[in-house]
Amino acid sequence: MKKVNCAVAVSFALLSFFVMMSDCAFSQTTQWVDFYATNSGLPNNWLEGICVDSSAVGWLGTYGGGLARYDGASWTIYNSSNCGLLSNVVDGVIKDAQGDVWISTLGGGIGKFDGTHWTFYDRSNSGLSEDTTSSLGIDSGNVWISTYGGGVCKFDGTHWTVYNKSNSGLPSDSVIGLVADGNGNMWMGTSGAGLVEFDGTHWTTYNTINSGIPDNVVYHVVIDSAGNKWIGTEYGGAAKFDGTNWTVYNTSNSGLPTNNVNWITIDSHGNKWISDWYGGLVKYNDTTWTVYNTSNSGLPTVQLGTTSIDKYNNKWICTTYGMAIFNENGITRIGLTDVKRTDEIPTSFSLSQNYPNPFNPSTTIDFALPKSAHVLLRVYDILGRVVETLMDTTKPAGYYSVRFDGSGLSSGVYFYSLATQGFNQVKKMILVK
Repeated sequence: MKKVNCAVAVSFALLSFFVMMSDCAFSQTTQWVDFYATNSGLPNNWLEGICVDSSAVGWLGTYGGGLARYDGASWTIYNSSNCGLLSNVVDGVIKDAQGDVWISTLGGGIGKFDGTHWTFYDRSNSGLSEDTTSSLGIDSGNVWISTYGGGVCKFDGTHWTVYNKSNSGLPSDSVIGLVADGNGNMWMGTSGAGLVEFDGTHWTTYNTINSGIPDNVVYHVVIDSAGNKWIGTEYGGAAKFDGTNWTVYNTSNSGLPTNNVNWITIDSHGNKWISDWYGGLVKYNDTTWTVYNTSNSGLPTVQLGTTSIDKYNNKWICTTYGMAIFNENGITRIGLTDVKRTDEIPTSFSLSQNYPNPFNPSTTIDFALPKSAHVLLRVYDILGRVVETLMDTTKPAGYYSVRFDGSGLSSGVYFYSLATQGFNQVKKMILVK
């Protein structure tokens, strides 16, 4: 996601469980299609990063499920068991001019896929400074890799160059996002030190002391057709920088629902599509703000990460509960509507295995109801004592997902059960701290 960086991932431990899906049925129009592990080939529902290529093929990084490829009709999964991926937590995805797919991972370095073969780089076989990587950027002939704790690495296909606090003007060794502009400059967002511009020789830092940037934690940077830099921050909302002037957009002066801006994508019409981590998807056309959330759209949750736009103007939206594809004018591409709709009725009761499992500290439990029923969903310890009642109410037919937070529990084996009229099932899960 923003990729969901380490600082943001920690926030999950502070959240109590919550129901990720609305009880309301989505519209029967084709504006929204949602993909989950239960209705598609997704290996799990927590998506980190996405890249939709020129052929409108989506490459999706997941938290624990590896890399998923979706061409509108079929799914292909690449993970540690079938391609040698060094980590199944894929944070960033990007495609270069040669058509190679590059991924960044949590703890497994980076990978390159040429459509047939994978090549992996980590500290053991390359000049990569850190195995926990976040964002990827491409300029003319180089791949740039941001890391958590190892600064920024540049790789030209043969040689590695590392920039960090000790050997350059980089003000922080934890870099979240980066992008190249049309003049060959790299723009880098840091975890606490502001925005950095590097022209190949000189480093310039923009922070809350020396510039109009509203926050020093910069999640994402994107550049529009006029060369303006659009910046998403953790607590300061969004900002536009034209090279001289700063314009800040926050909850007090704009339509942003919160000030936590995770990602910004710009479509071919110049509209800004903003992922608000707590508020949903926001469209800004330089005049009007439009907010999409679980109450007025097909979004499965308001916690969004990376968004990518394909050549059909479909928005592919990564969330902490699956992926949504959205087009205001209707999704027209063949294949995207040939999936189980989120408003379809399940054919039977089911309780899915929680994911991730083992987990620390939170996990998600999916279940399905073919008809309206009273639902009792509980978590038990190994002695059979009730740890928490996640749901005790009547629900209409549909697919549901509940997040369980075990941050207050000790490591060990736990059980969860779903009891309805005529259906009762128990599954095991493991909390590892």
